[in-house]
Amino acid sequence: MAAAATTTPFSQAVLVRDDALKQPLLVVGKSWCPYTQKVKRALSDQGVQYAVLDLDTHPNGVNLQEAFSKLSGIRTVPQVFIGGQCLGGCDATMDALRRSVLWAELKKAGVEMHQPEPDTATP
Repeated sequence: MAAAATTTPFSQAVLVRDDALKQPLLVVGKSWCPYTQKVKRALSDQGVQYAVLDLDTHPNGVNLQEAFSKLSGIRTVPQVFIGGQCLGGCDATMDALRRSVLWAELKKAGVEMHQPEPDTATP
């Protein structure tokens, strides 16, 4: 008789992480974190639809943070994922928004946007 697979809090977190990464745009953060709040506000201001996973309110948040860190190489929050790929944290996201390089990646990932893309043409 084969031994039953043992699930640990970390292996459960990996399953939650992998399911969350199916979202076209995912912000992993903590509800109280000013950098997470800044990214959420900037995306909302641009009319970008995104999913949020606040680690501090999740019952397995500590293990989830470790699971996302192993994937992204980033130990801090926020961590922003487009199409399952890590864009980076707050600075990388704000820089991508400022430089308007984010729009093509968001479109490719199927992210809904309710405002027109910024005009990137130079006069």
